[in-house]
Amino acid sequence: MDVWADIPTDIFFSICKRFVYEELIVASTVCKSWHSPCDQMLRIIPVISPKVPWLMLSEEDRRGLSNTNPMRTFFNLSTGKLFDLNLPDTINKKCVSVGFGWLFTIDINLQVQLFHPLTHRKFNLPRYSTFKEFDPVYHDNLKEPCKIPFDKAVASTDPWDQKIQDFNQDCVIMTTNGFGQAFAKLGDKTWTDIEMEDNAYYYEGVYHKSQYFVVCVNFLHVGNIVGHQVPFTNALAQLPLHLARYTNKYLVESAGELLVVFRHIRSALDDPNYTYDEVMGGTLETPYETNFFNVARLVKGVDSSGNYEYTFVEIKTLGGQALFVGRNASFSLHATRLNGLCCDCIYFTDDFEIYNIPKNGCGFDMGVYNLRDGTIERHYKGESRSDYSTPTWYI
Repeated sequence: MDVWADIPTDIFFSICKRFVYEELIVASTVCKSWHSPCDQMLRIIPVISPKVPWLMLSEEDRRGLSNTNPMRTFFNLSTGKLFDLNLPDTINKKCVSVGFGWLFTIDINLQVQLFHPLTHRKFNLPRYSTFKEFDPVYHDNLKEPCKIPFDKAVASTDPWDQKIQDFNQDCVIMTTNGFGQAFAKLGDKTWTDIEMEDNAYYYEGVYHKSQYFVVCVNFLHVGNIVGHQVPFTNALAQLPLHLARYTNKYLVESAGELLVVFRHIRSALDDPNYTYDEVMGGTLETPYETNFFNVARLVKGVDSSGNYEYTFVEIKTLGGQALFVGRNASFSLHATRLNGLCCDCIYFTDDFEIYNIPKNGCGFDMGVYNLRDGTIERHYKGESRSDYSTPTWYI
């Protein structure tokens, strides 16, 4: 190692130019002589989110009560390697990706932030206590991160404006939790509720062609955000009835089209070998697992009921794309040999986070589903469990 530690700086810089971002981070921790040139490279190269998603693993303490280690482990999907980042701003917080390289974090005091793991930039969003339907009694009894009422969040655009080197005040963050659905622009002091046409629960939203779309229990809704008016969404299309009953739904923009992904979960409650108390009492390691997925594309055309101008068509291929779903804001990438992604596949993480039901926490139900042949393979072979912040895709 002494020989490598004494390598001339100019030669080492030439080597560093061939490194990808996470390789520079790892190299900077090898020895003192490597730290300075690697740190210089990290400062001068453009900070961009990874081209192939990283899987951000859970913290060591799955209950989020006593974590003190600021290091968070990431799994590089393209290389199959693990690496650590020093992220003290994520300790004991729920963390999900909203895209553009940013995380949405929330702690037990319902403090909400946008945080960029590579630049360490952060921006405070309104506290969840500013939700219209906020229940102060619930908050007073909130003693563990696993009970934080949060589901998903999505950003309308990059929160950081590269041109002005400052936060983008036009960026809108939309989120859903136990208190309802709401949005906030960067700089707002409160969350503004989103009213649904049928007061339905929404699974996920996406910004597409200057409008926002949300997928609910049985319908796809569409709406506009104008100033700080309370937005109202209208049903645009009815979901296929034979698919709508499935457990989880995801809304993804893929190659300019809107797709709804239906995830079917097989529960141990359906297995006659287990009692209700065994399943719900936290005695099983894996009380549920993903069985299969279906995907439907939104198309122009009157549906069978004659009530809507758009309808859904089930598809069996993704046109060379790969989808990424879970607790993160869902996204699509073109699969090529260069990035190592498999086309027509759905990369999924465990987004159940059912408190105290799996014996050792959630996070085990992850894999790659092949839409063409229905097979499931593991992407991360290790284990990363949590009661409050399961692994999330980061890009």
